[in-house]
Amino acid sequence: VHSDDYINLDKELSSVLSDVLKSKSSFNAVRSGPKGSQTSLFTRGTNSNHTLITINGSSIEDHSTSNGLMDVSNVNTNFANVIHLIKGPMSTLHGPNAVGGVIDLQSSQKYQNNISLKYGSNNTRITKANLLVDQDKKLNLGYYFEDTDGISVYPQGVEKDGFNSTGFNLNYFDTIYNNDIELLYIQNTNKSDLDASGADDLDYTNKIYFNFYQFIAKNNSKIGELIFTFDNSNWERKYYNGSETDSYNSSTNSFKIINNFKINEIINSIGLQQEFYDTDFDNKGSYNSSVNKDAEHSAFFYNSDFNLNENLLLSGGFRFDDNSRHGNQSTYRLGTEVLLKKNSSLFLSAASGFKNPTMYEMFGADNFGYSGNPDLNPEESINKEIGLNYSSGASNIKFTIFDNEIEDLISYKNSTYINASGASTMQGFDIDTTFNLDKFSIISSYSHVHTVDSSNVWLKRRPHDIFNSK
Repeated sequence: VHSDDYINLDKELSSVLSDVLKSKSSFNAVRSGPKGSQTSLFTRGTNSNHTLITINGSSIEDHSTSNGLMDVSNVNTNFANVIHLIKGPMSTLHGPNAVGGVIDLQSSQKYQNNISLKYGSNNTRITKANLLVDQDKKLNLGYYFEDTDGISVYPQGVEKDGFNSTGFNLNYFDTIYNNDIELLYIQNTNKSDLDASGADDLDYTNKIYFNFYQFIAKNNSKIGELIFTFDNSNWERKYYNGSETDSYNSSTNSFKIINNFKINEIINSIGLQQEFYDTDFDNKGSYNSSVNKDAEHSAFFYNSDFNLNENLLLSGGFRFDDNSRHGNQSTYRLGTEVLLKKNSSLFLSAASGFKNPTMYEMFGADNFGYSGNPDLNPEESINKEIGLNYSSGASNIKFTIFDNEIEDLISYKNSTYINASGASTMQGFDIDTTFNLDKFSIISSYSHVHTVDSSNVWLKRRPHDIFNSK
């Protein structure tokens, strides 16, 4: 009952998330320089820290970033088969930071042996490979390597700023005592040459590590499908400038248990989640800043879908979150889809979401006068949308109008962060179309957004109109 989409990664040439999303107009990835530079993601005009990135439903948020932004140029998709794109809040399932949308990278047992080699300008070399170790596809090994001389980050610079990325993943599937299990391990390392704001900087580089461990067990019983998930994610970012080293570290442990069950025509999901995370970063150069904090987060959630009859679907859910730093938060979603004719349907929904302040926004401090605000409130959003689906053998069309309001938007003012009064609004529409001509398909998407803050000032770095076609 909400707008969503899927990307089949078997057909994608790139394994960098920011590149994979280029064909989706509602998800706008903006890179601040050449490859390896920070890349922000704006979903339907919401801010760059309003889209949650997950792996098989588990958040991989880097809590050491100053404003909670996820740099999508550092997320490698080589381990996954499918990306599920959800537009609009989905906090009733995923909790905080799913204000603009959710991007879920999904792995499954559908792997094939393959290798691809690429070479391009600026001495760009890419190797991507997947290897099935046994015939039952129980063990899969993946490898990704990319290296480029790059171009200068500084526009008038003559020194090239290169980029290097290596990734490894291991997926293991098995059935033990009637439990379907999956083990997933991911390790990525990105290295980039950087520049100062006004000139070439020959010794300014960074190195970013990402490690992720996940264990999933599924059991089908009389009470339904029981799913247990444990995962650990670690981010380590280091910036080197001469003898100066700045480090940012984030670690998260998460436990989640969900029971999916059906009562008559009602499909239900009920779950509990517990999360522990800590962050520390230390700047020791001319810009001196540090934070070392931890927190605990717990949640209870329930979602359901009810087929009232063959022409009407009702859907809804709620979630209660409790954070040791931010207190209690509750979210909801309500929606319906009505079959108009055999090939068309109307859907509409309303959903709430929220984003918690970051550790830096609350407790950060530097030697230039900034100090954090421990009294910050979470940002809260209400999203409403209405859309039309049409599907036939020759074409698929989805048209959606959306309206998202965010209260208590966190902004920087007078050397600290504050909650802005009034509501910031993100309004617009998007269209996704597919036209099939025998074995030839034309896939297009168009998005228009009108985004202003509570003072009616246009929010920057996001285009009003985006069109893609392939």
